[in-house]
Amino acid sequence: MIEFMESRYHALAFLVVLAIVCLGAYLAVNAILAGGRTPLISLATPTPTRLVPRGDQTMVAPGSSIPTDTPVVPPTPAVPTATPVPPTPTPAPPTLTPVVVAATPTPTAAPGGPTSTPPGGYLYTPAGPVRSECGRPSALIYGWVRDAHDAKLAGVRVRVADQWGNVAEAISKGGNETGYYDVVRGMEMVTWEVMVVDEAGNPLSPVVTIEPVQGAAGCWYQLDWQRTD
Repeated sequence: MIEFMESRYHALAFLVVLAIVCLGAYLAVNAILAGGRTPLISLATPTPTRLVPRGDQTMVAPGSSIPTDTPVVPPTPAVPTATPVPPTPTPAPPTLTPVVVAATPTPTAAPGGPTSTPPGGYLYTPAGPVRSECGRPSALIYGWVRDAHDAKLAGVRVRVADQWGNVAEAISKGGNETGYYDVVRGMEMVTWEVMVVDEAGNPLSPVVTIEPVQGAAGCWYQLDWQRTD
């Protein structure tokens, strides 16, 4: 059995060698017979295709560097410079001199009160010089009205006027403040004229001029009056 198998292997090897020899002989003969002829199959040389760039492309020669895209910087818009407009000057309003009239209660006639100017003189005269005290939070003219015996009188009308014709009046009080009067003034430097008048505005006393204290504010001026009869 083993000999039979070895015989089969020898025969198979022989056939393989014989096939190789025949194939080599065939190729050799075919090469001799085909000498000088153009081979049936030839490799075609490829024709280079010409590349046509598009509108957004650029041809680059061999060996050249490929350009890179350069970013386009948009121009900086010009900012208009505002021309400053000078402000229109506003005219300052005129300064008004306030004249405050003190609240005047219904006058109560004092016994033997002023009715008319006696012949040969005034019914009331200043009871002394004007006294001033500055540095107060307000400004006013005040005082007391007394009769010839120093009794305080109510219902006596005192008028205060400035140089511009502004007029304020106060009537001397009764009760716990009998004989007292006051006229609140503005804080401005103004010259005042003070007098005692009757209900019709007729003067019953001489005019007393009160000049402002220069450089001082918030001044109180005291002016007392006394009846002469």
